[in-house]
Amino acid sequence: MARQDDTEEIVTKLDRLLPEGINRRRFLQASAGGFTAAVAGCLGANGNGGGNGNGKSNGDADVVWRQPWAQEPTWSIAYIANLEGHWEDAGIDTPNVQPGEGSPDTARRIGTGEEEIGQAEFGSCVTGLAEGQDMRFFSVPKPRALLGFIYRTDRIKSEEDLEGKNIGLASPFAEETWPIFPEAVGVNPDNVNADYVEEDAAPGQLAKGNLDAIYGALDLLGTYRDQVGDNVELGVTPINNYLTVIGYPLMVNGKWLDEDDGNMDYLTGVLEGYSAAMKWCLLNPEKTIDIMIDEVNEELQIQDRETLSSQMRWNVAISATEETRKEGLGWFSEDQIQSSLDNLTIMVDNPNDLPNASDIIEMGPIENAELSTLNDDEWKQVVDYTKEESSFFE
Repeated sequence: MARQDDTEEIVTKLDRLLPEGINRRRFLQASAGGFTAAVAGCLGANGNGGGNGNGKSNGDADVVWRQPWAQEPTWSIAYIANLEGHWEDAGIDTPNVQPGEGSPDTARRIGTGEEEIGQAEFGSCVTGLAEGQDMRFFSVPKPRALLGFIYRTDRIKSEEDLEGKNIGLASPFAEETWPIFPEAVGVNPDNVNADYVEEDAAPGQLAKGNLDAIYGALDLLGTYRDQVGDNVELGVTPINNYLTVIGYPLMVNGKWLDEDDGNMDYLTGVLEGYSAAMKWCLLNPEKTIDIMIDEVNEELQIQDRETLSSQMRWNVAISATEETRKEGLGWFSEDQIQSSLDNLTIMVDNPNDLPNASDIIEMGPIENAELSTLNDDEWKQVVDYTKEESSFFE
């Protein structure tokens, strides 16, 4: 029974470590003998509850900031805003940063008023908006989506060569939004063999040739490459090359925002500190990973460093765009939100249930916060760090 109990504890801890969508039990089952004991030694006794891996405070204010997922490099900015004092510099009490349990849960928490501030994948927010949930967007620090098309070039000539091909839809979000991709490239979705596949099974299916391509998370490109080997080149096409679909906006519960005039000032400070932390992370990506390991989540020690660095490079690639460089980190526009809503109507039964962008945005923080920017040398440093990942976006 002791071994079973140890395994259950490790599975629970891996839920806070591995990227959204990975099957943790299969991760353990696929690992070599002795892995469980080794991991147990690395994980130790920390990381339980809502705190960070070392039991340190995540914030001082009564306001909760809910992350999309676990304490990992992709979601490091909020932790850096706390630990490096960016929120303190903005003159506010640090919000209580909590790890998430997936974007749908985070969107629900904010939309229903269970918590005040959060960040979630925009597609999850769309379904909540259609149900009448009260969420408003005040920043888009990740204007690009991680969703894209990864294909074997020995089977598919380009992203337009889809008819009759076998495509794996490697996440619930990918499955729900799939038809918009073939339609965007001029192919009838009915002429493509597309089916849902578990994200952790997708690399093997692609390598065996059971699948010709994957529609899913771009930050797993390294895993797909490792599986298919050097003999097969993979093509990559982000959804953003064809459609405006924002990635992970910052949102606030509307009722909470309106109930006190001081809450808008607080939200402005939240954005200003977050924007400063975002710049710090973009310019210090590897140091950010070190801080995440040493001060936030020591469970990251079991991850291969290149895996963590790959996560960070993709995080930088979907965050750093020419528009945000010029306008300020965290900037967004009403047009971005409206275009993303229009492109994701496929996710709801009745598109008329969706509000207009003008009804769900809060421009006050963007207009009043001092957003951080990147000069030419800083921009070059960011682009050099994520050169390959950024090159996929047109």
